[in-house]
Amino acid sequence: MIRTGSEIQSLGQQLQVCIISSPEGELPILNMTLRRRLFKQLCDLGFEDIFQLGGTGWQLTAMANENNSTIHIYRTLKDLEDNLAPHIPCVTLQDGVVFTDCVLREKLAGVTESCELSTEGGYPAAQYSRAELEKIIFASLSKETDGLVSRTLNRPVSGLISRQLAKADFSPMLFTWLTGLLSLVMVWVLTSDHHFAIVGGCLLFHLVSVLDGVDGEIARSTYKKTAFGAKLDTGLDMTANVLFMVGLQYALWNFYGVEFLYYSGYIIALVLTGILMMTLLLYFGPGGGSFDILAQTIRTRLAHSPFWLSTFNNLNYFFKRDCFAFIFAVVGLLGLERLIPASLIFGLVVWNLAILVNARQILDQKPEKIVPAEPDLNELN
Repeated sequence: MIRTGSEIQSLGQQLQVCIISSPEGELPILNMTLRRRLFKQLCDLGFEDIFQLGGTGWQLTAMANENNSTIHIYRTLKDLEDNLAPHIPCVTLQDGVVFTDCVLREKLAGVTESCELSTEGGYPAAQYSRAELEKIIFASLSKETDGLVSRTLNRPVSGLISRQLAKADFSPMLFTWLTGLLSLVMVWVLTSDHHFAIVGGCLLFHLVSVLDGVDGEIARSTYKKTAFGAKLDTGLDMTANVLFMVGLQYALWNFYGVEFLYYSGYIIALVLTGILMMTLLLYFGPGGGSFDILAQTIRTRLAHSPFWLSTFNNLNYFFKRDCFAFIFAVVGLLGLERLIPASLIFGLVVWNLAILVNARQILDQKPEKIVPAEPDLNELN
């Protein structure tokens, strides 16, 4: 009757979920009500059937990322009880409480018998303002792998933008394309003959890095993640990196001489080789569109050694775009841009070696679940 999410299914549990309607459930947050958000959270966890006590109508459809659910609505408690499977535990939830995705998943995973889920760990709408609830939701979107620059600078800035765009029902994929367009502006600045071309290009590259988080935050906060969107984001990220490297080398050659033209050959060869290897490994291995699989594989291999795992995590921050884009912006402002090519070559050599060393382990990863095209979310009112 109910298909549970992978985290719950791994514990061998089968659950029914009943939503108790309340006036607070009608509170609009990020272009959807709290009740609608809760439906999408449960849908994302893999529940095919969700039961609602109270409200009008008989059935609705909820869509979130790659999943869809049927909402069965009953006016009276007796009607609801008559349609619940007696041998499957039923969890009751109030729809006026905001649970982060992580907390809701953990609470449901711990259920073994029918019960009413407490509000502990959640945020009752009656006790928080709309702005506070939005901040709570977006604060939960940060990733464990975020580096220092991302946590302290990029996420706070991108989060402010994402919150406004999510409330306006802005398409995350459209913002991905806009970020790609900004990359072209960056190249245009780098290849100009203006005295501030290099500084401007480095600053724009950092801006691209900051804005790169917006599309993902919109998609995660509104449950619009798609496989194509993830691949497009990765592809445009790699394109922006290549364009910056090529544009910067042109600018350095234009301003400082032919020696930087030789550096560009090494840089382009290394970056294209790395992209090709990662693309082939993803295609024949786990699939998906994220190059983060390399770091995940290395962490898995080092899991038995806390010292080396911690060392890798600390060093890996410097190979993330948020970090080196910020460093290049500072270097450009200090007039030390001629140091960038050597650091790029070093980083790309390390990246390529890491891919080669971990290629077999990446290929052995299980294929990821394919996410279909972005659904029409208008089916749920």
